[in-house]
Amino acid sequence: MRAIPRRWFRRLRRGSTAFFRSGTRTRVVSTRPGQVSARCSRWFGDVAGSVDVAIRRFDHHPESLRIAGARVLVDGARLLRDLRNFLAGIHPDSPAYLHLPATVDALAHAKDPASSLATIAAPEVTAPTFCVGFQPTCSTVLNQGAYYSMLCRDIVPFADLGSLAGLAAGGSAWKTDYADGPYVDVCGAWAVSPAPESVTAPIVSDVPVLVYSGGFDPFVTTKVVREGIAGLPNAFVVAGRVQSHWVAGGLPPPCADDNSRNEFLADPTTAPNAQCQENFKPKFVSSPL
Repeated sequence: MRAIPRRWFRRLRRGSTAFFRSGTRTRVVSTRPGQVSARCSRWFGDVAGSVDVAIRRFDHHPESLRIAGARVLVDGARLLRDLRNFLAGIHPDSPAYLHLPATVDALAHAKDPASSLATIAAPEVTAPTFCVGFQPTCSTVLNQGAYYSMLCRDIVPFADLGSLAGLAAGGSAWKTDYADGPYVDVCGAWAVSPAPESVTAPIVSDVPVLVYSGGFDPFVTTKVVREGIAGLPNAFVVAGRVQSHWVAGGLPPPCADDNSRNEFLADPTTAPNAQCQENFKPKFVSSPL
């Protein structure tokens, strides 16, 4: 039921790079927020807009691919899930994410997007249930029964399910993925009682806490993370610029010596030095996956 924030893609517009198209190539120009030249502005690529274009494209014309011996039909809803999966599986020490803006552009506008589509869709073909878009793989200790119990006890009874269709803004892919989630239907047959309302109460504690957040996380933004820990006055947030949902998935190469965890454990009253990963500016490339 968690959605990939559309505003994440807009961050690419406001961040350290500007994307614009010239002919059939996607070029990259390093910029700073508010310093995009007039010439670049005329060619500035709207990555968030390209995501919507790509979703509509595959809604209208689903693509059938053969991946790992399996026939996969990719429509807009499937593409949206695969993009979420790709973002969640980003590893800062791998260069794949540097192709993301060009890949989104290819999915939206390329005459033949099959190569990029296969690359984005492939991981979901063999991934275990629930694991796609998290680590992105899980070990054998995952217990689906425990997952259903948590979902049906702690989440669904307190979720405003009626508002999801409105949040999907009429988009069929967004509605299919996030308003018509099939897992909620399990709760009609899963015999667990709703949890007390206290499970939704914010935690208040003065215990020092170190919280990691990833700039590429498709499930929750750093802004929401900070709002969520408002009751923890002694919490420190490390917001890795190119980390994702699995924040322990590595660091960008220039920041390999960062050790914020050990610094915090040595002195939990002082914010650890994480400037390298928080200020890291990736150099996106013009070739799609």
